This record gives sequence, C-alpha cells and structure tokens, in this order.
Amino acid sequence: MDRCLAEPDGPPPVTLAEWLRAAGADADEYARAACAVNRWMAPYGSSRAATSDLVARLTAGEPFTAVVR
Repeated sequence: MDRCLAEPDGPPPVTLAEWLRAAGADADEYARAACAVNRWMAPYGSSRAATSDLVARLTAGEPFTAVVR
C-alpha cells in the first residue's frame, strides 16, 4: 500500500545543513524522503532486514538514490 503524502522529485539532501535548509524551505521534504524509503521497502515487506540493509548501505557510503532504486 502506497502511503506517500508527497512524491519524491529528485535526490534528497545529503548533509545536515542541506536537510535543515531544504526542510526549512519546504515542509514536504521529509514526506518525500519517507515516501522514497517506503517504496524501496515495499518489496521486502517493510521488514527489519530491509531497514538494516538500507542503513548498512548508506553507512557504507552508497548514495541514497542508488540504494532506493
């Protein structure tokens, strides 16, 4: 079930400063990121394993846009 409140429209901010600036300018910034993650997790049944894999890959330096394809 797609529960998105805002459609992702490009890559999300990367640094904390970019997130703060983007979210300060657009209240839907976090909703778009949540939508992208929710859609990425859908084939995995929103499992803990999918979440752990996402975090591990991001921590390893993979770009968010590459991980959520």
